[in-house]
Amino acid sequence: MKLATPSIAMDHLTAALLDHARGRARAQQRLVEELRARFDIHRLPLDPFKAFSPASLGKATLLAMGITPPLKQFADLPDAVWGASMMALFGGRSEVRIRKVRVPVVTVDFRATYPTGCILLGLWNLLTAATLEVVHCTEAVREMLREVTLDRCFDPTAWPTFGFFARVRPADDILPVRAEYGAARGIYNIGVNRLTSPQSLWYSGPDVLASTLLTGRPPEIEHAFRLVPHGKQPGLRPYEFLGAGLVDPATQDFYRVIVEERERVRQARAQGAEELAGRDGFLKLFGNSIGFGVFAEMNRQDLANDIRELVRVHGLDEILEREIQAPEDPGAFCFPPSAALVCGAARLMLAMLERCVTDRAGAYAACDTDSVFIVTTEEGSLVPCPGGPVTLPDGSPAVQSLILDDIRSIVERFSPLNPFDRAVIPGSILRIEDHNYLDGQIRPLSCLAISAKRYCLSRRTATGDIQIVKASRHGLGLLLNPLDPDSTDLDWIDEIWEYYERQELAPPTAPPEWLDRPALSRFTITSWQQLRALNARGAGGTVSALLRPGNVVYAAHVTPFGHPTGVDREHFQLMAPKIDEWRECARAPWTDIFSGKPFHITTTGWASDTVARVK
Repeated sequence: MKLATPSIAMDHLTAALLDHARGRARAQQRLVEELRARFDIHRLPLDPFKAFSPASLGKATLLAMGITPPLKQFADLPDAVWGASMMALFGGRSEVRIRKVRVPVVTVDFRATYPTGCILLGLWNLLTAATLEVVHCTEAVREMLREVTLDRCFDPTAWPTFGFFARVRPADDILPVRAEYGAARGIYNIGVNRLTSPQSLWYSGPDVLASTLLTGRPPEIEHAFRLVPHGKQPGLRPYEFLGAGLVDPATQDFYRVIVEERERVRQARAQGAEELAGRDGFLKLFGNSIGFGVFAEMNRQDLANDIRELVRVHGLDEILEREIQAPEDPGAFCFPPSAALVCGAARLMLAMLERCVTDRAGAYAACDTDSVFIVTTEEGSLVPCPGGPVTLPDGSPAVQSLILDDIRSIVERFSPLNPFDRAVIPGSILRIEDHNYLDGQIRPLSCLAISAKRYCLSRRTATGDIQIVKASRHGLGLLLNPLDPDSTDLDWIDEIWEYYERQELAPPTAPPEWLDRPALSRFTITSWQQLRALNARGAGGTVSALLRPGNVVYAAHVTPFGHPTGVDREHFQLMAPKIDEWRECARAPWTDIFSGKPFHITTTGWASDTVARVK
């Protein structure tokens, strides 16, 4: 293995520099040896140089169990089934209900949401089945939806019947949808909201049930089907999984094994088992990877501008053929039916939790995939909130808060859905998050939410100061540290949130001195495909001197109305070679990779023919 060493000019070589280089080489060698030792614990038929993530280990583990990739094992499924399940696939639900208003909250989240959803729906049986039968069940689904109640959804024996797909004619139903929410045309985002459409759409069973719970009536079902597993694949074999011992994929639900093993690790770590350091986090990522990630894996292939590839699209009623510039190849264990169902299961859990809150006349500030920030006070008072459904004595709008006993009762209500060994994981799949506790007591936190996945939780100290408890890094985590571009420390994001939180103090806090520095992101060219795609965008390959395989380049992001005059705003992206110090940004040779033209940047001045104003 080739190890990185400092680049040193021969005429400046000294004994001290040699010692430094040797020390770096020894440290890197120790790191490689430790990583290899941890990798070897898994005993997988996987080249360690191809272990890119927990998902890589997850796919190798499924292969070690003798599981055949779904697209191969179930190749006889009609293309319409694959198309319907892909249309029903949406990401996690994340939204803000109370925006830019500080409210007191208690945050709750679900335990191992994706693996738990897989267990409740019985998706391990789908993955390991010998065959899958498409069973049309339109009338059965319509009857289920007419009779379903919130209480019924807390019955774990009902969940296997939720694993269907339905073609829905939306009429003011609450369903996920991809739509152009902003002013920019062609930019699609996903929301879970009221939806009416003359065109029927495919949804997972859990999403249809969630809409029924939230609206109080079932959507119009045009057609429904479910996949029924038969038998077990030949060749399934036990696999020794970390400390859990042999796991037999033919008789055990591997998702249950993963979550229970993670809990055992957490308990052992709490008792001082330092040799298990890091395994808790690995098992969380591993469980999410094989519970959802590997099933939704599609690898985008960016072709050069003058190259198109013909693809077939299995839509609602017809097969379309289109030539596209960025085709996608399914991953080794891509399985859209499981991916769509497990995401729908997570949204159903959130819908059930939403009902538990609103049935008590309560409100929540935000939700994020598996967590909800419930407006809570110790006395259950009204909380001022513009647009709230109730009013204070002075007539101003407000929302009703819940009390701590309400939160405990809601948590307990989810206990029947716990699919795990109660000796290992007792109680509910919903829990009050640890950061709500102060000196062993639950204390509401102050929540300031700006948009989906952008929020800050804080509390006031005894001296009246503000303490940041949890600050979202979404939207900022991709940016370079404005104090040191080579540092991976993200504490600077907490400083930004603290600055905003402190604006209500007197006197307000001054902004960080680095706030006017350019917001830059790092981009590494890791493949020839990326290099060809980027160079093809430039005028005659004029940016080839900037881009090489393995290069680290920086990208700057233009502000609204910050484009240089005369450029194509839809095709404009500034990049520059790696910058060592922030003061070099303004002098660096920034290049538009689409035109190949050079520009300078500013964060405070005006854009011109040769200058772009960047964020």
